[in-house]
Amino acid sequence: MKRIQLLLILTSLLFGQDIIQIKTGTFFGMCFGYCLSQLTITDNDADYTLYGWDENDPVYQPVAISDTIDSTIWENLNTEFNFEIFMSLDSIIGCPDCADGGAEWFEIATNDTIKKVTIEYGDSLNGLNNLIELIRSVRYSFQEIQACYFIPQTGSCLAAFPRYYYDHEENECLEFTWGGCDGLVPFETMEDCESNCNESVQVSLDQNFDFPVIFKLNNCYPNPFNPVTTLHYDLPENGFVNITIYDMLGREVKTLVNQTQDVGYKSVIWDATNDYSKPVSAGIYLYQIQVGDYMQTKKMVLLK
Repeated sequence: MKRIQLLLILTSLLFGQDIIQIKTGTFFGMCFGYCLSQLTITDNDADYTLYGWDENDPVYQPVAISDTIDSTIWENLNTEFNFEIFMSLDSIIGCPDCADGGAEWFEIATNDTIKKVTIEYGDSLNGLNNLIELIRSVRYSFQEIQACYFIPQTGSCLAAFPRYYYDHEENECLEFTWGGCDGLVPFETMEDCESNCNESVQVSLDQNFDFPVIFKLNNCYPNPFNPVTTLHYDLPENGFVNITIYDMLGREVKTLVNQTQDVGYKSVIWDATNDYSKPVSAGIYLYQIQVGDYMQTKKMVLLK
């Protein structure tokens, strides 16, 4: 009888483990600025932090975002969790962060066990793919809005720079010019600016905003993606536009746009193929826009 009771206890420990806390994060070794992220999920809360390798960097200060976690998401995480499979994994799988491919780690705490596994960025885990994708979906939801929580540190004089905030009605992050020098007035939201602006603001809000007022290359969406993402960009004037995709070695992968375009809000789709219409491998890619003297480059991640 005692042997049966002991067996039942061991079986419960092995297969009946509930998740107490989940931690996940990413890091990129060959990277400057915001290269690391960490997300902590419990049954009630989710805390996300974006930060850099140098804790003393005056510009790239940590970005911290907190939110509640939906009870359905937490239940699904526990449903998809297989204690036996996760505990059987090696602590390091593959070659995380090799050739700046990036790394991803997952740490799960149960009633009496903590296990951390590090994998190549975007890789799958047999038997745990649904769990991993659920965790990633929570992290992606924070990544979409993280720029809205970051205010650049420009020194003692807060010179004018774009500021972002998340508009819940529009369900998107919006931008306007904010500054503290030469009489420029700081505004917390675009609504405040519209009601309180005066001539000291760099861009007069009396003008027609049907067209962009500055050149801008927006974050592609989705990012990471598989296999299609959309690049959005703003043209305040007519000009010859070139948008090119590069790999991390600087080699040209595909030219998306190479023509004269009129003023306006523009977009172009990349389907993860090269100039020869061949699919490219998973990894980190750069997308760059050039219009006259204006040039901007951003990073995106292709998953497979």
